[in-house]
Amino acid sequence: MNGKSSSRNGATGLTTSYVQIKQLGGPGDRGIDVAAFKTDRGLEDSWDCYQAKHYAEPLKTSDAIPEMLKLFRGVVDQYYVLPDQYAFVAPRGCGSSFNRLLSKPSELQKKFLDAIDNRTPATKNLDDSTLRAIRYLAATTNFSIFRSVEFNEMLDVHRNTHYFAARFGTPLPARPPVGETPATPTPVEAIYVKKLVDVYVEQEPTSCTDAASVSVHTSYGPHLQRQRESFYSAEALRLYARDAVPEGTYDSSL
Repeated sequence: MNGKSSSRNGATGLTTSYVQIKQLGGPGDRGIDVAAFKTDRGLEDSWDCYQAKHYAEPLKTSDAIPEMLKLFRGVVDQYYVLPDQYAFVAPRGCGSSFNRLLSKPSELQKKFLDAIDNRTPATKNLDDSTLRAIRYLAATTNFSIFRSVEFNEMLDVHRNTHYFAARFGTPLPARPPVGETPATPTPVEAIYVKKLVDVYVEQEPTSCTDAASVSVHTSYGPHLQRQRESFYSAEALRLYARDAVPEGTYDSSL
């Protein structure tokens, strides 16, 4: 699982907070690997950015500053609004120096502004006008939006997704209890119930004409109820098996 996949799959575990999650990483991504939207306005409203860095070593400040620069430039260019949170997702975590800076937003801000003022290599392709706009934005931004996703956090979130068991070879999560069978047949079981009713009608056409009449029959009524309970138990098992593994896995096995 590469950095972008872990970032995308991890964010999927937080779907209760987001209306949509998009993987946007690639050429011209403007500093976004995974965008997690909190409203249907996407990048134009409240959102979080997950930036995946799959390096052989822990993430350093010198690795992060160019990515932060891309973020501020994206805002200056009006490609998106500033995210509520910008999280670095790195399988090997962040180096100690960078981790300390992330824990001290004002110091991280100073480090970033110094990089602009000293015209570090990360700024070489930016003209003076753009750089001034980026510096002004950065100087007025609360740098607590930047954080790291630690490995244990990544696992905890990832554990709540249907990617976890497939990725780490763990048992599937416990199957939830089967819900109550609806008092009357529903559309999802219509074909199944119709076939059962057809058999009852064939056996006793006088007293069995439809599902309602079968349900009050002294013999067939209890039998129909047991069969409906079996249907919902089987349907719950199907949905559990489908939702406990990555998308497409269940259907491809049929």
